[in-house]
Amino acid sequence: SNGASGELFLDGTSEDAVGGGSLDLAGFTIGGRNSVSSWNGTIAEIIVIDSDPTDAERQIIEGYLAHKWGLTANLPQGHPYKETVPGKTGSADVTFTAPASDGGSPITSYEVTSSPGGITGTLSGASGGTVNIKGLAIGTPYTFTVTATNAVYTSESSVASSPAITPITTPDAPIIGTATTLSDSEISVAFTPPSNGGGSPITSYTVTSSPGGYTATGSTSPIVVSGLNGGTGYTFTVTATNAAGTSDASGSSNQATTDTRISDAPSIGTATAGYEQATITFTAPAHDGGAAITSYLATSSPGGIRGTVSGPGSGEITVTGLTNGVDYTFTVTAINENGTSAPSSASNSVTPNVAVGDLLQGGVVYYIAPTPTDLDGDGKVDIGLICAVENQSDGIAWILGGDTQSTANGNTLEAIGTGQSNTTAMMNQAGYTGGAAQVAEDYSVTDNGVPYNDWFLPSLEELNEMYSQKNSIEAAAGVTPFGTDYWSSSEHNSSKAKSVDMSSGNDSNTNKSSQYRVRAIRTFSGGTGLSDPDTGFD
Repeated sequence: SNGASGELFLDGTSEDAVGGGSLDLAGFTIGGRNSVSSWNGTIAEIIVIDSDPTDAERQIIEGYLAHKWGLTANLPQGHPYKETVPGKTGSADVTFTAPASDGGSPITSYEVTSSPGGITGTLSGASGGTVNIKGLAIGTPYTFTVTATNAVYTSESSVASSPAITPITTPDAPIIGTATTLSDSEISVAFTPPSNGGGSPITSYTVTSSPGGYTATGSTSPIVVSGLNGGTGYTFTVTATNAAGTSDASGSSNQATTDTRISDAPSIGTATAGYEQATITFTAPAHDGGAAITSYLATSSPGGIRGTVSGPGSGEITVTGLTNGVDYTFTVTAINENGTSAPSSASNSVTPNVAVGDLLQGGVVYYIAPTPTDLDGDGKVDIGLICAVENQSDGIAWILGGDTQSTANGNTLEAIGTGQSNTTAMMNQAGYTGGAAQVAEDYSVTDNGVPYNDWFLPSLEELNEMYSQKNSIEAAAGVTPFGTDYWSSSEHNSSKAKSVDMSSGNDSNTNKSSQYRVRAIRTFSGGTGLSDPDTGFD
């Protein structure tokens, strides 16, 4: 309504009005429509402008409202915005040639005129050319004529161009509908096509999720978006595409949340071999399926031997019970309330084994037998020898009772594999009251929850081997460096026993009453795996 003039337009057509176009914003009432009828209905939108609109401005407002509220059918035929939203116009390039005769006066300009609409464009000069006509209504077929002007007159119009052309533009945005969860990875999104297709058939619609930017394309509503993460809330927008391009995005949908599911697979890290075990690192998956991961499971190949660790984050798993000398790879799965994920890719291949300098079963490996054999006389096959990480004494006699007290069993053996029998012989002699063998035999340590109390005093060659591996032993975490002189369990005669200077490697026949150091040893075969130096020994 033009407030000053009282002129009122209904659906783009002027009508008589009464009440001077009065408007009561407080009550949302408008003056009477005409002398015999009044307004009756819901006011959906009010636009207030600060001056009377021109006819062109009024038509823009009418076009805006009609397209916004789905009322374009109410606009009269010929309304400039019946088919297109205000602001969206097309253009056309019109090409022509100069006439055969200029009438005896040079042509100075040409004018191109559209039909319908009478939109014009000009080109200066005598030659033919091309004029770009702008402001054409989208979806409206147009033809064009051309006139030529010289100093005397303007020519008749040319015949109309043929065939007619119809400008197109991108569609209006679709109207978003409801997003509905279908599963742990799919949501269906409904929408309404735009009232204005831009003058060209809409060929497809594209739905886009937030977050994630997952998309799906279809020709009709609804469209199902797949591949979504489980247990995740998503909103969606939709665009329409025609020959001119893609529309603006619709408004956002309601949030729909996918069902929870099993987690994505973790990412494998690196496998590192130990003694009868391996440690495997992994990275938590990017998505847990919408349910918290409670644990991870590592599985070996071959063998299917497993290890687990609790918690949702990245970490490492130690798999024990492997066979030394066998090549293994590992996969890791994630477990949540919905089950177990697919496995990760396989790790690098590792071969569990043991090496000199490894912390193992309460001490440090310092000897590995060329062929597994019984090294302590218990009738079981052993792999090698372990020395304690610390001294059991920093000064004690080989045997209490003086230089003249001899052993009853002749513990004079010196080879590797005889230390246990020598120690037993020392402690079984008549009148034995203690000494180097006793402090070795009394030593006990707990490692990885397992107690080890089967230590003995090394023979001469077992002690010499310890000296030869001294650097590797002392390089292990938590090991007390060696001092100088250490007792072996090998007896020289009734008053002397074999000792080794661990600073030089020299062995000596030493009086049994001398106060020398003790470093106990034990054998190892199968076991509980490599020690964790960070936890220490008990």
